[in-house]
Amino acid sequence: MSLLGVLSDAHGNVDAFDRCIQVLRGLGATEFVFIGDSIGYIPSAEVVGRLMALDDRVRCVMGNHEALLLRGEIDEDRDRVYQLTRIGKMLSDSQIRFLAAWPTMLQTKLGRYHVTFVHGSPVDPTYGYVYPDTDLTPFGSPADYFFMGNSHRPFVRWSNDCCFINVGSCGLPRDDGSYGAAATFNDQTGAVEVYRFDIEAANDRLLHQTQALHASVIAVMLRRSKEIYGTHV
Repeated sequence: MSLLGVLSDAHGNVDAFDRCIQVLRGLGATEFVFIGDSIGYIPSAEVVGRLMALDDRVRCVMGNHEALLLRGEIDEDRDRVYQLTRIGKMLSDSQIRFLAAWPTMLQTKLGRYHVTFVHGSPVDPTYGYVYPDTDLTPFGSPADYFFMGNSHRPFVRWSNDCCFINVGSCGLPRDDGSYGAAATFNDQTGAVEVYRFDIEAANDRLLHQTQALHASVIAVMLRRSKEIYGTHV
C-alpha cells in the first residue's frame, strides 16, 4: 500500500459515501480507514452495509453516534435530530455486532510513520471536537500523523512536530453542504491531502425522498460557502 483513503461522518448518506469511495479509488487508494459516524441524522443503515461489504479493505473507528446507539444513551430531545432510535430498528443483529467491534482509537505504523486515527480529539477520542481554529498546542505530539473527524470541518495543520488532520465529513459537511470531504495519506512520502467532491445530487435525492429529516439537518445540506477547504476533484 502507498495511498490510504481516510473518511468520516457519512451519517447515512449512502450516495455520498459511494461517491467518496469512488473518488478515493480514482486517486489510487486501495485501502481505507473510516473514522466513525456511519449513522445518525439520516435514517438509514445502508452505509453500515457498505462498510461491511468492503471487508478487510477498511478499518473502522467508533464515532459518537455509534457509541450513543450502542450504549443506549439517546436523549429524547436530541434524538429528534439524531434519529438513533429509528436507525437502531433498521440495523440487523450482524450490523450491530459489526459496529460494537469498532475500537475508539486505531494506532498503527504506516511506512516509517506512526499514525493515529480517532473520531473526536486527542483528549476525547469519541466525543471531542477539533476545528480549523482550535489551539493544537495543548495536544502535544501524539503521533507523526493524527487523523480525526466529528467537527465536519476539514483542515491539515502542523503543531509540535505532529500533523493534525481533520478529514471533514463525506456525507454531511458543515462548511458547504454540497461538497463532501475526505483525505489521502501516502505512507511512502507522508503526503496528506484533503479532497472535496460534489454530493449535491446525493443530497437532492434525500431531500426529495426522505421526509424524516430534521429542519436543522436540511439547513446543513443547503448551506453554501465561498471558501471551501481542500482540493476539488
